[in-house]
Amino acid sequence: MKPRIVYVEDDLLVGQLGKAAMEEAGFDVHYQTSPVGLDDVVKAWRPQLLLLDVEVGGANLLDLLPGLRRKWPDVPVVFVTSHHEGENVMRALDGGAADYVKKPFTADELVAHVRYVLKSSHAAPAVSDGSLVYDEGARQLLLAGTVVARLSNKENCVFGLLYGRMNETVETAELLAAGWGEAGEPRGQSLLNLIARLRRILPPKLGLRIENVHGKGYRLASRPAEGG
Repeated sequence: MKPRIVYVEDDLLVGQLGKAAMEEAGFDVHYQTSPVGLDDVVKAWRPQLLLLDVEVGGANLLDLLPGLRRKWPDVPVVFVTSHHEGENVMRALDGGAADYVKKPFTADELVAHVRYVLKSSHAAPAVSDGSLVYDEGARQLLLAGTVVARLSNKENCVFGLLYGRMNETVETAELLAAGWGEAGEPRGQSLLNLIARLRRILPPKLGLRIENVHGKGYRLASRPAEGG
């Protein structure tokens, strides 16, 4: 499962070059030229990182930082700008930004900053009892610092998609594509078998359940099902 990045840059040339560089480096990038609808995109897409130009269409996106950190505390924010004033840098970093990239930059520099921030914030947010960590890169689930499950490549891809959209229904087709690829020919039974293995792997004490949503797909639930 590719790390997801939401990128806001109103300079179309810079934006397209940055998007292409990150995609070539193996990231899944949602690019837009304005912050309009940003909250909805983050809610629906569950990115691992926000990459934002400071000045977009006359707006200063540093003004959005407090709200972004409050709503999405586990999503690091990186700012990109041609304005190098110390005041802006201090405001961004003091406000909780993970990094500050100065223009002009090369494709390699941008990718290096993104990789560094993702590596630094790699641990997934705690779930249920506050002690679960999902390490997607190492394909592990850790409980109180102890590895409780190691995932195969397919298990990691499918679980990562479910985990990234916690308590939301993920359609069967998406899970098949994540585990077996667009060009593959996965069968429904393969997914059923994989889901069964994941259910056996998840420690009951976590309070996590993989639920079957009839006719649609599956949901990783971290709360009691409504209606029992």
